[in-house]
Amino acid sequence: MILTETTKQLDIAFDFDGVLADFFGDFYRELEKKCGIHIDPLKVKSHDMRVYNKRIMQKDIEDVLKKCYKRTSTHIIAPGATELLSKLWCLTGDPIQVVTARPVSCYSYTHKLMEDICGSIPFVLIATNTGSKIPYLRNKKYFVEDRRKNALELARQGKFIYLLDKTYNRENCSHLHILRIYSLEELIPITHRFVKEI
Repeated sequence: MILTETTKQLDIAFDFDGVLADFFGDFYRELEKKCGIHIDPLKVKSHDMRVYNKRIMQKDIEDVLKKCYKRTSTHIIAPGATELLSKLWCLTGDPIQVVTARPVSCYSYTHKLMEDICGSIPFVLIATNTGSKIPYLRNKKYFVEDRRKNALELARQGKFIYLLDKTYNRENCSHLHILRIYSLEELIPITHRFVKEI
């Protein structure tokens, strides 16, 4: 049952990988196998894995990404994701908006995982194909992100960013509009903040 009026709308949207789904454990393991190297996730300081190890080629990254994007295992759902999205839905009846840089070619796999996260909660899934997220967030004040580059770009546009702490986003990511969090569960007690009257 939704305890709301139609005048309320969600003012928050979410990234997918590294936020609602912890995709990178599988990605690192597959990249290790393909390249014959060891990856210590605690030492990864950049989204560009070629910075981590010069033996990693761009084609290796692309091949592994395609393989991992096709996985729909529920073990990668982030702690607190389902509870948070459910609470937001109950407050407004507004579909959850997810904006991901995943390629459009992997849309069906991503959609399947979102169904597992949301259950019966409606959602809108937008795949930007690695493009900017700004055009898709014009009507949202808050966004939950894990990539430093995206967080800074959105913050400079006046968005308030909850940056989910990762080893690869700890450097050079300070901005008045960026707040670092360590789990989606931190947002559950403050869900009313993400509802706006329309």
